[in-house]
Amino acid sequence: MSAPYYCTENNSYPLFYDGQIQPGLLYDLGTRILVSFIIPTVVSFGIMANGIFLFAVYRIRSMRNITNLYLVNLSIADLVFLITAGGKSIYQYLYYPYMDDTLSLGAAGCAIITAITYTSYFASIAIITLVSLERFYAVTQPLKHRLIHSHWRVAKLLIGSWVLALLLGALVTPGFSSLTVYCLAVPDEGEYANLPEMVGYCDAVGIWAKYLETCVQACPFFIALVGNFYLYIRIIRCLNKRFDNLDDDTNQSNTQPRSQAHATHIRNAVALMLIANGVIFFFCQFLARVLMLSQLMKLLVGLSIPEYCHYVLMILSRILLFVNASINPVIYNVTNARYRKATRQAFSCQTGSHGETSTTYTGPSKQRLVSTGYTEETQGVSNGLQPLQTSDIDTEV
Repeated sequence: MSAPYYCTENNSYPLFYDGQIQPGLLYDLGTRILVSFIIPTVVSFGIMANGIFLFAVYRIRSMRNITNLYLVNLSIADLVFLITAGGKSIYQYLYYPYMDDTLSLGAAGCAIITAITYTSYFASIAIITLVSLERFYAVTQPLKHRLIHSHWRVAKLLIGSWVLALLLGALVTPGFSSLTVYCLAVPDEGEYANLPEMVGYCDAVGIWAKYLETCVQACPFFIALVGNFYLYIRIIRCLNKRFDNLDDDTNQSNTQPRSQAHATHIRNAVALMLIANGVIFFFCQFLARVLMLSQLMKLLVGLSIPEYCHYVLMILSRILLFVNASINPVIYNVTNARYRKATRQAFSCQTGSHGETSTTYTGPSKQRLVSTGYTEETQGVSNGLQPLQTSDIDTEV
């Protein structure tokens, strides 16, 4: 613990300011609702949702595909964030009267929790970006993608992502590795007589660490934001181009109504997944990064958001961060029938041998692939473009 180790009249700050408790010291109504109800509810739901998804992947053999390797790691990163960040907030509220009091953690506890939390944050960014890149190459360069697409390659990419996330988390940690302790002149009697005389907050080891922490948080996020949306636009354009050509051929021959309907369904499902996964992730993270940059602007040039606006935005940003870590399994099930079916089967007694499931497609232009559940179009496209294959775009996602 940082000095001072004990409190006297000479080193204590007043508990009251202008006849009121120092602002931001105790939980007010908004922060009480946030920490006592909203965060526990969202954290509990997120742990349950991610746990169900992981259980479904474990139980259903057809869910153990390359795409879901990424999503399993994303769920693990989300669970780590929910448990560490959510658990810390709930613990502080239950056992300490001062808001965000980390006195009991000490400097070492501040550093450890910061490193774990931000490692999960950077891992989520890296995995979301890897999923976007995989989809991009699967749609734009399907033949090349098939040649290089393997479990071993994905495993190496994921290991690299976690190592990079750990390194970035270590760079952020000095921004929260010091414990700043304040002594408070608590009255001997009255409503606040039982309040502790000391409160501690995780703080930067120096002003350089605060600048470094802000830059390391912001740069990967905004680079990934721009890069992912660029990939999404390219993928959607490629899908639209392919299906426009497929529609033209179908109108000329009028012999592929089922193929056209299935292709349209795949296009809509993939587009929806791209928009849902990417937009929701970056939307939920965006406000927290903006507030972080506003704090940097306050340090550098003295510009700041009005206090009440900052208070409301702070509460909203914390809610969005926890929602972001909880909502991915919901997206999978809402937008994809295969995930819904797998989730039901995971909790059913009739999952077949070792939980293996398969899907049979009917129609003259489909062939059944039992081991993966993928289907391929067997009819060519006369315009020279390769027909879109469900294996090209990983329709499980």
